[in-house]
Amino acid sequence: MDISDNNKFFRFVWRFNAIVIAGGAVLCILLGSFAAIKILKSETRTRHVTNLVNLGNQTEIKDELVVGSPRMMAGTDYAEAPLYRVQSYDMSYYSKSSGRNDVNFLFFDGRTGESKWLMPTTAQLFIAHEALVEKPDNITAGKNKVIGIVYTVVEKDTNGDSRLTEKDKITVSYSLPNGSEYKKLVEDIERLHGIEQIGDNRLIVFYEKNKETISEIYELPSLERISQKAIPKINP
Repeated sequence: MDISDNNKFFRFVWRFNAIVIAGGAVLCILLGSFAAIKILKSETRTRHVTNLVNLGNQTEIKDELVVGSPRMMAGTDYAEAPLYRVQSYDMSYYSKSSGRNDVNFLFFDGRTGESKWLMPTTAQLFIAHEALVEKPDNITAGKNKVIGIVYTVVEKDTNGDSRLTEKDKITVSYSLPNGSEYKKLVEDIERLHGIEQIGDNRLIVFYEKNKETISEIYELPSLERISQKAIPKINP
């Protein structure tokens, strides 16, 4: 191979390297741009949260109330429909929305066509609600007669963050299947461990309050409290 051939070979190598370097630079730019776009979209997208009602007036809040689909209370003539509070508001460079937060319940009487609200206002947040049935151990539990409804509700902002969330103190309450005889069972719960129906005639509530873990047992359907005991502390 003579000198001219060597020069041609090296020129080819240099051109090839230049092409590879240029291609790599373009690829890096494209990848960097793609990553930047993804990050921008992530940071500016609408954030969706649940079980949160914003009470603050420091931002412009768009607030809407929506009645959800009704469901029948098994074995009764009554139907229940949730009332959702849907909120959206701007947080610096992104939007935030809080939807499908239960703030009330509408009850329908299938015989008379009459309806009534469970609560007089929408100033609360229902974290959960569950039907209590006549025979909970039956394999057809979904068709058992509903004898009442137990609710987990945040009634007010107790931690001062201008919001109603699960971080606030909780109330456990009860109503009949038609939404009447609403009754508070336990108030100012700091942490709720569980609510369980035991057999046909017992309801047990486990919760923390004033640094104690407490169990309460109620008789169904009267909701008379028949036991309240603190759980023994255990050494760490």
